[in-house]
Amino acid sequence: MKTTLARILATATSAFLLVAPMNAAEKAVTGSSPAPAQESRSTQRSTYPFRGEVESVDGSQVLLSKKDGTRKVEIGSETLLERDGKAISSTEVKPGDYLRGLVRKNEGGAEVVVKASAGTKPEKKSSKSNRKAS
Repeated sequence: MKTTLARILATATSAFLLVAPMNAAEKAVTGSSPAPAQESRSTQRSTYPFRGEVESVDGSQVLLSKKDGTRKVEIGSETLLERDGKAISSTEVKPGDYLRGLVRKNEGGAEVVVKASAGTKPEKKSSKSNRKAS
């Protein structure tokens, strides 16, 4: 029994001693340890959310009014637009619509709508009505 346990321990030790120098050599060749998958991803997002009430539509340019001013977004040929779950064209977006969705920046720095939903502005939920009486 003692010799079997000693053999297992010796095999495990020698396997560890062979693997450890390989990892050190790998680090020396690459200059660093392999990066985890999460760190290798870019921290910059390609799309980000937007929302606002349509103030005006001029061709593919849409001007949205917001609390802190206005925001200009473009509707591209690849833009997916919907109203009440049904696809619509860019000509169906009218002033007064509430537009929300995702945009990305193009090479020129302009914000282009990737996908959006047009409709009425959702009503705010009152946080006071959600509280229970003490």
